[in-house]
Parts: sequence; C-alpha cells; structure tokens
Amino acid sequence: MMIVSGVLVFATLQAINAYTRHGENITLPSLKGLSVYEAAQILRAKGLEVQVSDSTYSPGKPADCVLAQNPDPGELVKEGRTIYLTINSLSVPMQNVPDIIGKASVRQATADMISAGFKLTEDERTDGNYDWIYGIKLNGRSLAPGERAPVGATLTLVVGNGYHSQPIASDSSLINSNDSEDNPMDDNEDDVEPSQNEKPVDKNAATPPTDKKEKNKDNSWF
Repeated sequence: MMIVSGVLVFATLQAINAYTRHGENITLPSLKGLSVYEAAQILRAKGLEVQVSDSTYSPGKPADCVLAQNPDPGELVKEGRTIYLTINSLSVPMQNVPDIIGKASVRQATADMISAGFKLTEDERTDGNYDWIYGIKLNGRSLAPGERAPVGATLTLVVGNGYHSQPIASDSSLINSNDSEDNPMDDNEDDVEPSQNEKPVDKNAATPPTDKKEKNKDNSWF
C-alpha cells in the first residue's frame, strides 16, 4: 500500500512539473524585417499566437514589415503565448509642412524641415532679401501655407538671393534731348524766311530827308 501511494505521489509531481514547464523551452526568434505573413508562419509553427498591435512609418523599409516585437527576441515563452508585432505602415503618412514662408531664414527653415521628417534639395533662388524663405515646392509645385506632404518627401526651399528688381526710371533730360532732335526747326529760328506780307529791309536805302522848316528853326538861334 505504501508503495502504491509513493508511486501515485511521484506521478503527480511529475505531471505538475511537466505542466508548469510546458513551452518554457520556446525561445523567441528575431522577427524584425520579416513580413507579417512570414513572422506569423514562424510563430505558429512553434505553437505561438501572433497579433499586430501597432503600425508606424519607417522610411526606406518595406510596407508591412515587422519593426518591433513583444516579448523581445531571445526570451523564453510558453506554448500558446501571444506575440505582439509593430509593423511598418502600408501607406506613407502625411505631415504638415512647417509654417516658415516669410517667417524664417534658410538656416532655421532647414532645421525645421528636417525635424519634421522631410528631405531637402538644393535651394531655388529668387529676388528678395538674402537667405529669406519665399516659398516651398514639391516636385516643382508650390505648396500653400499649412499644406500637407508625405513624410520623407523631398522638398525645395525658395530662398532670396539678395537682389531686388527696380523699375526703369524715365530720364527727362534724355526725353528733352530727343524732342530737340525731333524738332530741328527749334534750333534754326534765324533761318526762317519772312512771310509774303513782310517786306525785307534794304540796308542801302537812303534815309528820308528831314523837314527844311524844322532845320531852319533849329539853326535860328546861331
């Protein structure tokens, strides 16, 4: 009887030990970089469950690939444990373009754009205050203030070159000079011929005689 009781106790302990240690030898592999389908196949083959718990965007990586897992790779888990995955977003999220037009220098604007997750090409120069931001372009199209663009998109800053366009002022002296050239008669007034009603003055004509009475009257006092 004692022997039977001992056998039962030993069997019970072995069963309890086997239950508590069930699945403890399953070591989680690294799933980072795999597609969700590939990761699920590996986990289910080991008797584990899988669930996508979150998604985020990582530029340059395939959509739907595993970015992180919980528990971490190398941990020991029991059979039937659920493994949670964070995957790369299926679509590129949109991001508000920083409000920098007319409000920032090129240095500050560059820092703001990179911080927001955008890339920048070589600046496009335009007339205006030196290194001041006058616009933002995406694929040659100007973006309006507050407009959204795909995260990681390559944008172009429109920056002032330090020059300002000036209207051409009229030169009054030049206009007067042109008027003189267009009216040569103004410079040759002395050469104008007299009209038909005017008689030319004869310089050789004799001076008309004076009245004899007045002449005698003037000399009477001698």
